[in-house]
Amino acid sequence: MKVGPNDVTIEGDVIFGRVHGVPDMEDTRKFLEIVAEVEAKYGQILFLTDVTEGFGLSSESRRYTAEWSKQHRIVASAFFGASTPARAMLTLVMRAMSLLGNSQPNTRFFATEAEARDFLDQFRVPEFRRKG
Repeated sequence: MKVGPNDVTIEGDVIFGRVHGVPDMEDTRKFLEIVAEVEAKYGQILFLTDVTEGFGLSSESRRYTAEWSKQHRIVASAFFGASTPARAMLTLVMRAMSLLGNSQPNTRFFATEAEARDFLDQFRVPEFRRKG
């Protein structure tokens, strides 16, 4: 599904995003509503995000996301394809969420989607874990 400029796919307990641009505040709210639905169903949040095309959030969206995280449980985030500026922005956002939120997510950066998926597999609800 499209959420603003970005593509979002729900894969069981994983929210997979492909970033194509900077979401506005309405897009951020919509995305976090989708994330909250996944959390309500599975009890946790796992992010898999393709940031090959970059990553950005407005200061308003960053503040909203940090506040939102106080009520939600992000277990792990795996980003792939990040440039140095994208890594810096994502690191700031994830640190703010950790400091202000109620979880300390395991956040990692990877070169490939396959590596990112392998990392997330250990955190998945058992019914979605890869076999073997």
